[in-house]
Amino acid sequence: MPSVVFADLVGSTGIFERLGDETAGRFVTQLTTALAKIFEQHNGRVVKLLGDGLFVVFPLEAQALTACIAIRERLLNKPVHPGGTGHPVQMQMGIESGEVVEIEGDCYGDAVNSAARLADPPAPTRSSPPSAYAPHCRASCRPSCAAWGPCTCGARRRPPRCSASNGSRNATPRPP
Repeated sequence: MPSVVFADLVGSTGIFERLGDETAGRFVTQLTTALAKIFEQHNGRVVKLLGDGLFVVFPLEAQALTACIAIRERLLNKPVHPGGTGHPVQMQMGIESGEVVEIEGDCYGDAVNSAARLADPPAPTRSSPPSAYAPHCRASCRPSCAAWGPCTCGARRRPPRCSASNGSRNATPRPP
């Protein structure tokens, strides 16, 4: 089943304030270009670059999860510090599987809307260990939830979806 990923740089406003528009703009461009390559290595197609983020479509859910985990691992194992100092980069990623309608190179549908909302979650209201959510994940998502760290799943009309950030170790429930 096709899957959609929205990946967003956490704290980009602060990066721009600290580094200035030109330096931060170059940094964000280099970062999104590098992330796009990782997504493409996992059979993802970058639909759009969104300033400090990316909108990517994958033919299969497993490819989307594998790509997001690869990015998470890369950022955890080799942290990237904007301007060489400060806090390391964190990416918030939303993943949703379902029908994706392509029109003139752009993609639409409920899966697209859900993934976008998951990549931009509200402030956490409760924290729980990821293992509390793993039993609710479908079989294909469950191993990734455990490896991901901050992965939460919630059901609606279709199987559960995932949202995660590479920097946090807490899971936050999302409303169904």
